[in-house]
Amino acid sequence: MLPLLAEKLPQLSIAASLAFAILVPGPRLFFQILPEWREQKRKSNTEVFDRLCEVYRQYREQPDDDAIRAQLEFSATDYCKTHVNHRLVAIAFRSDSAVQVFQDLRRATHKVIYRNGKFQVATRPHSFPTEKRVKIWSWSALSIYFLAALMVFLGFASLGMELFDPAIAVAIIILAVIPAWLSFEAAAYTRQLKRLSRIGAVIHGGSPEEQVNSGPE
Repeated sequence: MLPLLAEKLPQLSIAASLAFAILVPGPRLFFQILPEWREQKRKSNTEVFDRLCEVYRQYREQPDDDAIRAQLEFSATDYCKTHVNHRLVAIAFRSDSAVQVFQDLRRATHKVIYRNGKFQVATRPHSFPTEKRVKIWSWSALSIYFLAALMVFLGFASLGMELFDPAIAVAIIILAVIPAWLSFEAAAYTRQLKRLSRIGAVIHGGSPEEQVNSGPE
């Protein structure tokens, strides 16, 4: 065995050296490329947003021009990665923070559409979530999280203090995965509701003329 290992040692040494040469620079190259990629993405987003601002200035001067409206919606859709009606773009720019509105539109999983002369959420119940609904979901997510934490604590405490049969304690710990997952999903849904709630608040605080009287879609 030892003679065979001695014969293979040069080959193993070369293979180890090659693996080291390939693997070690990998993380370094990754952390060098990542900032460059982020910078390129930031510049690209900046260029898209600058274009959106430029088209909006044209839109303010000629709000009835169909071509400019189309350009405005195209630029907003390019930035938000979802279709945005030109009326909503105008309301966003007139709000306290247009960037916040566009970020919410970009991250929201439910589309905001303009139908029958008013804005609404594309999915049922189509209305924008109220602050009360957001709070209910927030407290629900927190309550389910505490339930999961309590189950884990109870399971480990039972194992240490022998309160229950060990099999029952282990089952409690395993079952805690269910409320933990539910709390994660509820928290994610709450964040979506918050975004839609902020968008709805901006729309309801916008100009009625922008919401209804901006011409055809």
